[in-house]
Amino acid sequence: LARSSDNSNSSEKGRISFTKIRSIVCSIALIGVVAFSISSSFSFRGKKGESLAMPSKLWSKSRKLLEQQLGHNYDRTEPFPLFDVSAYTVMGPSHFPKPTRIAELQFNTNNDSGESTTFIKGVEAAGGIPRPAHKKNIQPVMKPTHGSHRPNVDAVFIFASEYPLHNYMCFLETLRKTGFDGDVVMAVSKQDVDPKGNPNVYDYLTNEPNTVIYVVELSCFNAEGEAVSSAKGGMRVCQIHDMFGEKEEGSEHFNPLKDPRPPRTVQTTRYELYWTWSLQYNSSSWIMLVDARDSFFQSNPFENVPRDNNTKRKTQGILHFFGENTDATRIGLSKKNKQWITTAYGNVVSAAMEKKPTICSGSTMGEQIAIETYLRAMVAESDESGVVLVGADQGFHNFLYYSHKLGNAATISKIVVFAQGEGAINNLGAMRTKELNEWGNGNLLSKASDTMTVHNWDGSLSPVVHQFDRHKELSDYIYKRKAAEFRQEWQREKTQRSRTK
Repeated sequence: LARSSDNSNSSEKGRISFTKIRSIVCSIALIGVVAFSISSSFSFRGKKGESLAMPSKLWSKSRKLLEQQLGHNYDRTEPFPLFDVSAYTVMGPSHFPKPTRIAELQFNTNNDSGESTTFIKGVEAAGGIPRPAHKKNIQPVMKPTHGSHRPNVDAVFIFASEYPLHNYMCFLETLRKTGFDGDVVMAVSKQDVDPKGNPNVYDYLTNEPNTVIYVVELSCFNAEGEAVSSAKGGMRVCQIHDMFGEKEEGSEHFNPLKDPRPPRTVQTTRYELYWTWSLQYNSSSWIMLVDARDSFFQSNPFENVPRDNNTKRKTQGILHFFGENTDATRIGLSKKNKQWITTAYGNVVSAAMEKKPTICSGSTMGEQIAIETYLRAMVAESDESGVVLVGADQGFHNFLYYSHKLGNAATISKIVVFAQGEGAINNLGAMRTKELNEWGNGNLLSKASDTMTVHNWDGSLSPVVHQFDRHKELSDYIYKRKAAEFRQEWQREKTQRSRTK
């Protein structure tokens, strides 16, 4: 509180200036209005598939509002829609720069000492004075090593670097057996597809139908900052050079650029790659972003997504997010999730989100125009926060949703959050503390003599099972039994191909 500055009268010393109080309160209120607003609605997909719009008021008022919209008392035995955005939300509209923006705004100049100084985002490091950036035409220039994009089909994007053969097989074979005939776009390391050093993986991937393979040369560093040859399963920070290029004046040629960003985790760099890939598809194509190492498929996840038959280019699209089990975890109950959000956004934001259900960043779907915006947003959060913790992308993912920062984007018409076991992707990771059938209605896992299937809570087959390797019984079934079957099939196909040559 401001104190009076009038020292001529001792009785005035220490007195609170109410004029200044009013000024301070008004200023705080104005800042609050500018920074945050209570969001008008959010989307939740119920058990029966209905989409509910629900005012994001305080939790105590939410049940009555929901019952008014449903027209009946809410059944307490059903999972309550917890995925409302925070009571404090970022005001829109939200604009996210292209990942090429840093390269466009990064330039060198000379300071008074004659040393070269790098400026990023067009702001002078010393004084914070905006500087005009060179007009550069920066575009993605990385090309696939194998295959080509088909713009009018659906696609699955994965970053699958340094995996053994059975990881690729369990993912791709189960996906193809669902009847999915879209593109599978993947980033792999140079050593993954070395015909001499890793002939099996190279042969398998290059003979898979409709696969688009990008061989990414990662420049990685260990904890001591020393250059190393491997990302070590994503545990090291890396850069990706030659992803973007600068167009030469008067020419159609692009000169590849060094990575303008500092080393960061592989989990973060994948969103930059995904963004460049998303540009290759039509606005109405559906795209899935999913972790490849711990996912398998049981039915086609694109079969029942909403489609727009309008042939014109879309201006808005839908996003589908997928939550983790709310009985098993919340953001504040997970040390890692809390750390990711606290490190990136501070204690106040972390406290505001601690009771929120965790939304998994390793499983996302949406129409191309919405996915492209989402990917720009994820890269922007990484750039702005500077956080390089392994897994921090999940903090960005949850902040973008719960702050309504992503929902304010003009190209996103709706974000639908599916609770665990209610959507196309079933996240099982948080449920590792006990057997799957000890959760909920006890019908998640179905076992027969020679098969094992995972179900949603309504009994339907889960199209995608994510984080299955957290459960030993299911992991053994996929990695040992099914992987052996896939390898035998592949060996037969190899033999047949060699005979026809």
